[in-house]
Amino acid sequence: MHTLHHKNRIVLLVACCALLAAACGGGTVQVEGTERDTVMAYADPAVDALLEGLSTGDYAQFSRDMAPKMRETITEVRMADLRALLDKKVGAYVSHQLSSVMQSGDLVTVVYDATFENEEHVTLRVVFDDAQQISGLWFDSGKLRQ
Repeated sequence: MHTLHHKNRIVLLVACCALLAAACGGGTVQVEGTERDTVMAYADPAVDALLEGLSTGDYAQFSRDMAPKMRETITEVRMADLRALLDKKVGAYVSHQLSSVMQSGDLVTVVYDATFENEEHVTLRVVFDDAQQISGLWFDSGKLRQ
């Protein structure tokens, strides 16, 4: 039971980092058109690598596009904890589809609707810094909140 609470704290910590990062930059605006295409040119490959690495347990691939502070926060052990939590609560990762792109100051948040084996709608938020590196990560769904 203690381990489960620890894993929930990891997910909440990552979520809080992403939310705090997004809150620090002023107004949030929806990104559309060619600006959105520019973001997706770096975001999609980074998110694909992150999810593939998470699915296979490959930390190098999972953390490939993370900012240094993010790598310090989500170590290989914490990635394994996150993977175990996701497997237990929502099952294995299946796919994802872009939902929206938002910008707040120098930070860009890309939101996906992800599908897992046991949960069709998992919100995946990935925050990118001005160097186009992942600086926040958040998974959310009804089953993850239970």
